Amino acid sequence: MVKLEFSLTDQQNKAKTFVSRSIVNDTFPQALLVYGLKGVGQSAFLLDMAGILLCESEEKKPCGVCESCRERVRESHDNLLLLFPMGEGKQKKEEELIKETNDKLLEVKGSPYCFERSIKEHISIGQVRHLKKRLSYASLVNRKRVVLIFGLESMMEPAANALLKVLEEPPPHTYFVLSCEKRERILPTLLSRCISLGLNPYSPDEMKNFIDVKGGELSHLKDFIPLANGSPGSLMSYEQGDTNRLESALLFIQNSVSMDWLAFIEYIDSRPELNEMEEGIHTLKLVLELVGYYHRSKDCEPAVTEELYVKLNTIFKGTRASFDWNLYATFVEKCIDLMSKYSLPRMVFLGQFMSLEEKEKTKLQPS
Repeated sequence: MVKLEFSLTDQQNKAKTFVSRSIVNDTFPQALLVYGLKGVGQSAFLLDMAGILLCESEEKKPCGVCESCRERVRESHDNLLLLFPMGEGKQKKEEELIKETNDKLLEVKGSPYCFERSIKEHISIGQVRHLKKRLSYASLVNRKRVVLIFGLESMMEPAANALLKVLEEPPPHTYFVLSCEKRERILPTLLSRCISLGLNPYSPDEMKNFIDVKGGELSHLKDFIPLANGSPGSLMSYEQGDTNRLESALLFIQNSVSMDWLAFIEYIDSRPELNEMEEGIHTLKLVLELVGYYHRSKDCEPAVTEELYVKLNTIFKGTRASFDWNLYATFVEKCIDLMSKYSLPRMVFLGQFMSLEEKEKTKLQPS
């Protein structure tokens, strides 16, 4: 029986078993959608699937020695096609698309669990047209072709409709492996053309094992496991700047739960990082993680660092008993959504804070 090597994908045994059985039984779907929370391994899984599907060996995939494996390692494989979310702008020429795609491939290979698109990056119809053009060329000596599409939910509707036509009549010997975080954002007709394969969040023990496998470089992140929501990618992001964002997120909560509009304005104006869209959104996402952790552990047991435990208790226990944390989470989510669309952080913060303040006052009024 052929042995499959998942060199990049950690854990996810259920998904690996599905792939193994479908390869052995020759029932692998022509379109497979791999979905799960951000950072649980979609990008790693897609890269592993490319090596497995393109390999010509009947004993071990990828074998590393067949012509297809050698071409893939050299990044010169004509039968491996890639789509990544890319920045907006004028329609890109073919050579620009190729260069940006290669740059993205290097980025995702360097850190597959931390790879994520910018808020303003999407998969355009121009990219899908370029893909269709490549697919129109006859496959060399009937070898398999693999199309990897990262971040399917970022695909604009015209692009999704164009891809749908390809999936309705897929070229022979061609496999599409796609990834997303939120299936509900995928065009239903496009979703219906794919077999969905879910990747599970990691358990606390699996997260600790992930860190142990990585070695001492990540050992200090064990304190942040309760905030990572079962996502190694989210956990590793603390290594890439979120340690400072943690302090910023705590300050944001502290200044926003006070329901003091004037103090909140002064706080926002004093924090330049919140007035930059990308950084502000990262901080707000961390705010949601902290609030979620509070709800998961009402007693706020010190599973995180003692210093963070004290700060969380000070903020969360200091609010009045009637404070509506679900309403507060909605306020933060709305800020994230509006900032990603309109890029006016200060106006978004103030407008949504006034709305939250009004709703809280309404709740306190006697009926």
